[in-house]
Amino acid sequence: MSWSNYERSMKLAQQCRFYTTEGGKTPDEIKKAEELLGVQFSKQYKDFCKNYGYLSFYGNEIFGIDPDNLEILEGNCVAYALNDRKVYELPRHYIPIYDYGYEQENECCWEVVVIGNDIEYIKVFMEYEADDLPMVYFYEVDLNDKRFALRGIEVFVNRKVKLIDDLYYDAIEACPIPTVDEFNAKIWGEGFNAAIISKEEFERIWITKTYDGSLIS
Repeated sequence: MSWSNYERSMKLAQQCRFYTTEGGKTPDEIKKAEELLGVQFSKQYKDFCKNYGYLSFYGNEIFGIDPDNLEILEGNCVAYALNDRKVYELPRHYIPIYDYGYEQENECCWEVVVIGNDIEYIKVFMEYEADDLPMVYFYEVDLNDKRFALRGIEVFVNRKVKLIDDLYYDAIEACPIPTVDEFNAKIWGEGFNAAIISKEEFERIWITKTYDGSLIS
């Protein structure tokens, strides 16, 4: 949805019966929700969370965020997304924002929205093998380009940080980055453990060229 259509939609919603919002969320709450999901919200959804928080009108419900109450699914896209990733294998770059209320074979159908710019950030821990091999890898993954990496970071046992702005510069064969689930399922070997991280964490290491986190998962 374009920005102009988003603004028009929010104005039209105010003209509907039973129009209800719950008040906006703080920047810290929005950031926490993004970090929990490992995504970057679009400009439109950030504005929705900041100025409306949640929307209901004439039987329709647009989910907001409540990152501090993940046990409550109702109206909470963060809790719904985390739940649906486990139950329905919902892709990580989607979030549920609307419930059709339609049931078939005991499964709910959710409308989902692509968020951010389809970039995923991954941290991968590797079991120690040698001092000259990385212990922690970071990848910036383009989900629209078959999961090829845009940038990478390697952290060694002595905490030396190596920045890589082209992972495929001297590669014989360019390979996409596996998903977190594939890493953790040991499809690519027993030594890997991976997790989704925020863009802010990746950029902080990239800019400062320092890493003070754990070297083991």
